Amino acid sequence: MDILSSHVYAYNPHPGGLVKIGNLIRQQIPYSITKDEVVHFLGRKAELVNRNYGCPVHIIMERPTAKTMDCFVEFNSLESCDNFACIIEREQSVGRFPKLGNRHVYVERCNIDTLMKEMWPRAKCIIWTDGRPHKCANSDPYSTGFQGFFTTEEMFPWHAPTLYTVGDRNALFGTYMTQLDILCWKLRADKVVGIDSKLLQDYITAGMMCAGFGQRQKAQIQSIAQAAGIRQSVCEPAKCWPFDGLAWVKGVDYNYILVSND
Repeated sequence: MDILSSHVYAYNPHPGGLVKIGNLIRQQIPYSITKDEVVHFLGRKAELVNRNYGCPVHIIMERPTAKTMDCFVEFNSLESCDNFACIIEREQSVGRFPKLGNRHVYVERCNIDTLMKEMWPRAKCIIWTDGRPHKCANSDPYSTGFQGFFTTEEMFPWHAPTLYTVGDRNALFGTYMTQLDILCWKLRADKVVGIDSKLLQDYITAGMMCAGFGQRQKAQIQSIAQAAGIRQSVCEPAKCWPFDGLAWVKGVDYNYILVSND
């Protein structure tokens, strides 16, 4: 019986459908758009992906200018995605384009690979298949080839552990904790539009659900969450867990691990 493993090997991209909300006539979606406004745009009948897989709404921003570009939405199933897309496509086919905020937008079906390419545009020599990255040979003599998915402030796909290092993970965790400290400070000091307790809750949940963060790292997040009045539970041994990349397999009693070590 396996009692220790890395959670990244148990992580799989969600198999549901996606739609892309894009620009129309070279206009980006509104700069100030929020996730709640996108959910409202989709309507009550839209069956979005369960929160256990993370946030269903992904708003892409242009890196150099921070302009809001396209938006991707993950649905709970291919069927629910098709039902929504069919309604929108019928309207668009006769020239009636939906409006998001104060701008007309174009809605189309897409897949997880399209989203991955948008999220990691700098990843060279990578082919995406069902949301998983595969490194391919570099055929461009002027290209440096695959150099990683991110700079020190960006994200990467946890389900490809052969394409990043523990140092990469730790660099991202350091950035995550810095942003968490700033967010908590902003909530205490100022009233800023868009920065509220719900944003803090979502950010902490994302960190606690992250498959790549270690047990001791999640214990640090839990400590800050508790100080902010947000309930997040971790097993008590996580605070002194000896492994950097391994965790106990879900469902295994920690006392059983202690007995095994003895």
